[in-house]
Amino acid sequence: MERSTLYLYAKLLLLQSLIDCLTAIADATTNITTDQSALVALKSHISTTEHNNMLSNNRSSDTSICNWAGVTCSIGQRVTGLNISNMDLTGTIPPQLGNLSFLVSLDLQGNKFGGELPTWFHLLLELEYLSLRNNSFTGSIPGSLFSSKKLRTLVLSHNSLQGLVPAECGNATLLELLNLGYNKLIVEAMS
Repeated sequence: MERSTLYLYAKLLLLQSLIDCLTAIADATTNITTDQSALVALKSHISTTEHNNMLSNNRSSDTSICNWAGVTCSIGQRVTGLNISNMDLTGTIPPQLGNLSFLVSLDLQGNKFGGELPTWFHLLLELEYLSLRNNSFTGSIPGSLFSSKKLRTLVLSHNSLQGLVPAECGNATLLELLNLGYNKLIVEAMS
């Protein structure tokens, strides 16, 4: 009787291990799909010119997103870095980019991205480096931008931002570099 119980227990343990393995594979596929969807959304928000044709050539569905130009991935195949700086890109930043939950570094400087700054940057919990320098962003700086607890570098200079620098700026306790120059921003004295 004990032998059959032990055999049944071993079969159940093996079955549970198989289920765990299949779940992990499905989760990894979902994560890659989520990251890929975010990058495809970004591509769809960019106007392609002959100067940035390299970007469109490296964005086929047959190529792993980790092999796309400007994309850095973790060992777990999650997007941790996106550097498409100085590529003469024109467009806006789609909200799907906020789904890159493992993103550590985002560098879009030296392009022609426009519109208002997204309010979802606080969703990027791992974000340490953000450079949107030398673009065409307008409007005010959202206070939620300073909710990213790991943010160390924030460069928003050379845009058309205006209004008050948010008081939430003081919440970014790890911030080492903040460059807001060449905008039309107002800094209120803190009391």
